[in-house]
Amino acid sequence: MFPIWDRQGRVVAFGGRALGDATPKYLNSPETPLFRKSRTIYALHLARERMMAERTALLLEGYMDVVAAHQAGFTHAIASMGTSLTEEQIGILSRLVSRVIVVYDSDNAGIEAAKRAAEILQQHNMEVLVARLPDGEDPDSLLRRLGASALQECIDKAEPLTAFLLHNLQRRYDMQTVEGRMKVLKEAIPILAAIPSGIEQDRYITQLAPLHPAYFSNPSKPEELIRREVERFLRYKQMEGKKEQTAQDTPAVTEVEEPFPFGVVRAESALLRGILSEEWRKLVLEIAQADDLVSDAAKQFFELVRRAWEAGMELHRPSLLSALSDPRLREMVATRLQLEEPLNEQVLRDSASFLQRWHKRTRQVQISAQLAQDFSPNSVNYQEYQRLIAELHSDAQRNRRE
Repeated sequence: MFPIWDRQGRVVAFGGRALGDATPKYLNSPETPLFRKSRTIYALHLARERMMAERTALLLEGYMDVVAAHQAGFTHAIASMGTSLTEEQIGILSRLVSRVIVVYDSDNAGIEAAKRAAEILQQHNMEVLVARLPDGEDPDSLLRRLGASALQECIDKAEPLTAFLLHNLQRRYDMQTVEGRMKVLKEAIPILAAIPSGIEQDRYITQLAPLHPAYFSNPSKPEELIRREVERFLRYKQMEGKKEQTAQDTPAVTEVEEPFPFGVVRAESALLRGILSEEWRKLVLEIAQADDLVSDAAKQFFELVRRAWEAGMELHRPSLLSALSDPRLREMVATRLQLEEPLNEQVLRDSASFLQRWHKRTRQVQISAQLAQDFSPNSVNYQEYQRLIAELHSDAQRNRRE
């Protein structure tokens, strides 16, 4: 078991590592208002000081790698919780460092994950280097087998993403054959097309030109041919992007089965949006409680927010929604939260009154059905029925006066 900390070093969740070949290999605590994987960076509170001093972070793949790295003196090592880097995690990193060295496993999955991480970081204008580990190694195994100097050597040789990817291609194919070299050139085209700088792109094209069969007869021709292939690839991607944009511009209609009339949905929407708002939360808690709402989805979400707020937790809407285990309930709450009708005190009070009257009318109908089976002026049902009729009549008169 691995404790998972927030940025202040407080334990907010746990990560479990299976023993043996059980699946899943790793299992984290479910997300809560305190624990959100998208905003959590493993061991950040331990690594922050050195990260800020050197403006550099070592991004590793898992808990064991980070633990082993810290024990070996690499105290600026962190991990991204086993998921692809998120915008929130990158936002946190960008405030602490200007350079990230990605040190992932040496297998194909690790190389692909390193590529994705580096690409995302580069898109946010961060300097990114990728370290290559010996075949079959991860940071943990390399440290245990050869020690800190072996990992430091890999870090010292870390390359920019483009160089890392191109060298990886050349390792995968037989560079002694024409077929192998042509495969490298073919798979290098998307990598070259992704380079934003024309100067840098030209540099790598020049490096790859000797792999082309025409190089020895006309050294300048291969560079021109490679550039044409890059331009053709970019045109193709541009056409694909236009097709995707056209598809996105076509509105998709999704139907949500809603068992309650719109008046109930609108009233629940106001109270749920109100309890999530710092401006209106106090009023909502004064005029309503969970049982006043009608749908089970709204009741559960209202109570969840109330408890989280009283416990001093951050009221993060996606995390609160994910705490509802039933996808159908999450969908119903999400539908209510999407309504954008303006909130004010009168709207909130009217919404609470509407739902309270709804409950009374529902109870009245239920009792009427029971009385139809067993009518007696002295029965408890009849007395309850009379009381509800009086309350509803009083409510109606009060509403008319208002």
